[in-house]
Amino acid sequence: MKRILYPLWGLLLLLSAACSGSKESNGTRLQGEIKGLGDDTLYIYGMDRLYDCIDTLPVKNGKFTALLQTDTVAITRLLFSDGTRYPLFFGNGETILVKGDTANLSTLQISGNQANEEMTLFTAGLAIDSLGTPAEQAEHFIKTHAASPVSIYLLYDYFVLQPNPDFKKIEELIGHLTGDLKDRPMVEALLKEVQSIQDLKQGSSIPHFMLPDVNGKKLSRTDFKDKYLLLHFWASWDKASRDSLASLRSIYEKEKKNKHFAMLGISLDVEKSAWKSAIEQDTLRWSQVCALAGWGTPLVTQLSIHTLPFNLLLNKQGRVEGKNLTKAQLEQKLKDIERVEKLKADAEKRRKQRK
Repeated sequence: MKRILYPLWGLLLLLSAACSGSKESNGTRLQGEIKGLGDDTLYIYGMDRLYDCIDTLPVKNGKFTALLQTDTVAITRLLFSDGTRYPLFFGNGETILVKGDTANLSTLQISGNQANEEMTLFTAGLAIDSLGTPAEQAEHFIKTHAASPVSIYLLYDYFVLQPNPDFKKIEELIGHLTGDLKDRPMVEALLKEVQSIQDLKQGSSIPHFMLPDVNGKKLSRTDFKDKYLLLHFWASWDKASRDSLASLRSIYEKEKKNKHFAMLGISLDVEKSAWKSAIEQDTLRWSQVCALAGWGTPLVTQLSIHTLPFNLLLNKQGRVEGKNLTKAQLEQKLKDIERVEKLKADAEKRRKQRK
């Protein structure tokens, strides 16, 4: 269950304050004990408009408790400080119990309602190879649990969040969901998400953006005119993002004098101090911007970015040249760019000589 957190499709505004008590209801009592966690802070993010906020869960000696507010069954995720996230389902008036061990955060025991118990059983089944691949097990679950909110989570996690989503398969599985489940805002958003992924392909243009750097100066695509531009989306709180910066540092050192190429980091942080600290700690010398709006950053929602880190390589015309390039792929792209630009320069030189 260890992938990168993504609160779906920009429907979540990352708030520094918890949203508990924002609605008048009995609420949901959340209690947990995770061995080895010590004193820490967890977060719980909503995955659709039925719970569109973030709650902070202080942990003391591995234990935490909170009163969460919702009027219906909410599909959320727990986020741990190491980047691990785990699905959690809760409804008004319930008591949800979370047990586990930091040695294996992918197999938490969550009880208190049918959805959490179904998710716990599904997670346990992933360790049994005879039941099929994780995607096959997820497909089987969706087809046999058409009314379970767990099916929406699995549909998104195992089919939408893939390098090359099978759109026909996604539409087929959505067709298995019952009418009540299809009425959830999350399903509507999922369909829009699928369309956005299909639209963001090589040669497509991206929306205009203007985001502030650490000094408040706003940067846009036009500030990198006549250059290939690598947009790198990251966050200080995301471990995978921080790990990816090492390869970008080496590329920047090699290419910082390249007049045909530039890099722009776009952070999904919500606290300026954490963002600036990460820039300094990780020695990020290329341009960095941040709207301090987390997953609610307009460009992030417009591009339907759902995992971190994420990158886009734009050509000189601002169109997509590559998406989620590895270090090796980016280095090859830069070699190709260098070769093309040299051919153009040689051709221009010959043209001038002929005059």
